[in-house]
Amino acid sequence: MLHAALLSLSLALAAAPARDAPTRCDDDAAALRRGLGGDVAPEQLLTSARRLVAAERRASEDPARALAERRRCAQQTEQLVRALAYQLHRELTVAGRGAPSEREFQRGLDVYDLWLRRFGLSGPRVYDMHYFRAELLWAWAVWARASGRPASGWRQRFGDAADAFARVLELNPEGRYTLDAAWAHVLATAEHVDHRPPPWCPVCGYEVCFYRAVPSRGRPYPDVALGWRGSRTPTQTVEDAKGRAPE
Repeated sequence: MLHAALLSLSLALAAAPARDAPTRCDDDAAALRRGLGGDVAPEQLLTSARRLVAAERRASEDPARALAERRRCAQQTEQLVRALAYQLHRELTVAGRGAPSEREFQRGLDVYDLWLRRFGLSGPRVYDMHYFRAELLWAWAVWARASGRPASGWRQRFGDAADAFARVLELNPEGRYTLDAAWAHVLATAEHVDHRPPPWCPVCGYEVCFYRAVPSRGRPYPDVALGWRGSRTPTQTVEDAKGRAPE
């Protein structure tokens, strides 16, 4: 769950050792760490995150730096930018935090993309970050529809979410979020193409039929679909998504 992920990450950041002679990477990391724990405008946090990633990239390409120092810089940068993504995600999706805006959703997406561009080639967190990014796109689409935005706008948001969930399935067809990602992909695709199928196909079941009509970019997932025969709603999917990442 995102709540557990955020808590463990916060503890790790709090325990990060200080350096006697901080580098530029350390300075930028310290600035972002202070911002995460205080009352700092989200746009300033995003600026700090971008500056930190740029500093980490320069450090990683500097042959004069010790390998251990470069690794430490990369580790703290990855953790801090991921923590910022979780924090903004939670603020956008947890009830009672005020009405979000297009700019705030875009800012949250920008942080996920910043992390994925720098750290998204490999590693144990890549799958989770793609899934949480897809959840944020789903939340943005639901918000846009409820806010009375033009249909062309919110339907495209659902299309973006469908692509993002399909990417999760491609990364790991048997991952921990496969069932949720497959179901969310079906729902988002239905919203995007302006077609909500009936809750049951009279022949084979709702999900199996829909996957035959709208397969993901990879192979269809009939084994996944069979586990979700008419059991959930889009609202429940969104609520589950909130609990799993940024609480």
